[in-house]
Amino acid sequence: MTLPETVRALLPPAAQPKLADALAAVRRLEQLDFPWPHHARVRILRNLTCEPLGPLLRLEGFRQLLRIDVEFGDYDTYAQEILAPDSPARCQPFDIIVLALALDYLPLAFDSHQALQAEAVLEHVRAQVGELRQHTGALIAINTFLLPSHSVSPREIAALARLNAGLHGLAEPDGRVLAIDFGQIVEQLGRTSAVDARYLFTYKSPLQPAALQSWAAQLGAAVASQKGLSKKVLALDCDGTLWGGIIGEDGLAGIQLHPHESPGNIHHTFQRQLLQLQQQGVLLVLCSKNNESDVLEVLDTHPYSVLRREHLAAWRIDWENKADNLAALAQELNIGLDAFVFVDDSPAECDFVRQTLPAVEVRQVPERIHLLPDLLHHYFGFFKVAATDEDAQRTHSYQADRKRRTEAAQTTNLEEYLAGLELVAEIGPATEDEIARIAQLTLRTNQFNLTTRRYSAGDLERLRQSPDWRVLMMKVRDKFGDYGLTATAILVREKTHARIDAFLLSCRILGRRLEDALLAETIRAAQTFEGVSQLAAEFLPTAKNAQVSDFFAQRGFMLQSGDAPQKHYLLDLSQATIRHADFITIKRRSQP
Repeated sequence: MTLPETVRALLPPAAQPKLADALAAVRRLEQLDFPWPHHARVRILRNLTCEPLGPLLRLEGFRQLLRIDVEFGDYDTYAQEILAPDSPARCQPFDIIVLALALDYLPLAFDSHQALQAEAVLEHVRAQVGELRQHTGALIAINTFLLPSHSVSPREIAALARLNAGLHGLAEPDGRVLAIDFGQIVEQLGRTSAVDARYLFTYKSPLQPAALQSWAAQLGAAVASQKGLSKKVLALDCDGTLWGGIIGEDGLAGIQLHPHESPGNIHHTFQRQLLQLQQQGVLLVLCSKNNESDVLEVLDTHPYSVLRREHLAAWRIDWENKADNLAALAQELNIGLDAFVFVDDSPAECDFVRQTLPAVEVRQVPERIHLLPDLLHHYFGFFKVAATDEDAQRTHSYQADRKRRTEAAQTTNLEEYLAGLELVAEIGPATEDEIARIAQLTLRTNQFNLTTRRYSAGDLERLRQSPDWRVLMMKVRDKFGDYGLTATAILVREKTHARIDAFLLSCRILGRRLEDALLAETIRAAQTFEGVSQLAAEFLPTAKNAQVSDFFAQRGFMLQSGDAPQKHYLLDLSQATIRHADFITIKRRSQP
């Protein structure tokens, strides 16, 4: 969904507006009579003063049509709230709980000689995070620590480095914890622009507005990721962007891309950033006015090109206008234009795309070319809390899709085509390692999604461990490659019947009859609940899932009641006869 003009007109520039301007914009946006399509809740537990973080975080949400309600716990009561069974953090649903701590105001951080006790602080934070992980389904955001105001010795600096490394370690396992690096914020802004030396002592408010804005930007990106609103595609110009010079005029040997000579090393560094994004699951596409053969020659043969053809999900390299080509790329990838970021060095091209495709985020290459690496270094639109195996293989998956489309175009018999794919579906209970990916699917899948219930990784892990729930996954592969984990079904036992709480398939595997394979295994899982004789199901309509409104009715479920257009169904498990296509090989995991 594109930002409407009424919202866009009230937003200050994205590049760190003055705090007063940001706060005024939030007040105006909050008064706007507008049906925000996405909502989130954040609670901040802290031992420092950081109240401006609330409206700054709300502003980041407004940029993405996301209304974020931000609540603060009382000053320095974080430990009590985390432990109290009836506290808001434990009893109310939040998308993110922020644990905001500063060493200067943490007495246990120092021994009697005022030396930093890094291990004690790390253990303290680990304990707080452990309690939150156990009792909430929220993403937990922590921060690394800045050097205490009294510390000047190299030993303290080394202790701080160990402590912060340990905090990053807390964030690594499963995507339940996010560590925001305050050190990087200080490095970006400079200490005097990031740390408020006066308010640090007077009001226990150590961060300048610019640092608070950077913190809010990262938290806002995390909330957007939780809601499935992260950007997915990076569309790139070539000349003046991927390399210096013009390939059609300067030739292969004349473009600037040398890793140790300026300005080629700037573009080389930029390409290295792009490769890292691609490995994290961002789809790279080219949208360039060039001769296709010239560009592909660079990718295939230039000795210093980091990007190769294999790293691209698609491209449009021709002399057509870039807005049309971006729309064509979106159609080919089956991804909305609001998930695209477009990078070009031409002000005219950037302005044309902004005017023609307002859903696309446009980022222009800086005139001072040495700032090119900063274009993405401080950009959080592609942020993901946790990268999954599917993210790492995403480009290869889209390349395999291109091969599938080519083969499909060469046959007129759908059954023969599907049978020739040699489909294999692995279906069964999800493991702990698969929960982050299933959370992604619940957040991002809209078309083939019967209930569109959204779950965090924490929510799903608690369900997975409950004897009354089944969290099922389906992994799919064919002769062209691995689709990865692309479907899930969630079951819950309710007295004498079970209920399908969620049933969804990624759009990447639609049209292959795999939904019946998943449904058959879902019914089999429901039959493992002792004393359960019926399976309930429901269709909850959204703007995007109309195609599956009759899915259960077409498979023998009996319509019961519903407040139209909602539909509720029952299936007698003793008479269930759901079958899947014979050309799909099922690899079944056993139920626990």
